[in-house]
Amino acid sequence: MRQLEDTRKPKVLPAETFWREMAFYESGPGLWKAIHVGLSAVFFFRMATLLGLREGALAEMLSIKLSMRRRWSKSGQMSRTESDLLYRIAEVFRDSLSLFEGDVSSAIMWLRTPATALNQIQPAALLTTHVGINLVKAHIGRIEHGVVG
Repeated sequence: MRQLEDTRKPKVLPAETFWREMAFYESGPGLWKAIHVGLSAVFFFRMATLLGLREGALAEMLSIKLSMRRRWSKSGQMSRTESDLLYRIAEVFRDSLSLFEGDVSSAIMWLRTPATALNQIQPAALLTTHVGINLVKAHIGRIEHGVVG
């Protein structure tokens, strides 16, 4: 079995500090502009580090191809579409951390566990499209409000 976690993994990452830990401070029109021009590739690599995952493991979890990561490393920047998707995925990670009071291991385990309410699909598997991300965010919202299925 492939090792997914490394020793840099923080024990607790409160959802309230997620964006600060990501060193990402944009909001409103500034956020739109940052995504429009393309986020720095550092965004993905920092997310992997914060979640205590090897870059390859995070990429595998999100169905990101090696060629794409190589392009990011070379150019230093993601496309607009990639930036938008990665930002929305980061929001889901933040929301899942909120569910588990910042417990990174529990949040990642939850993302990798098939959910009855999602037709036995792993939430992480749905993070490859906007529709899937919306399904996972709605599922998180239902759990937060005590409605599980």
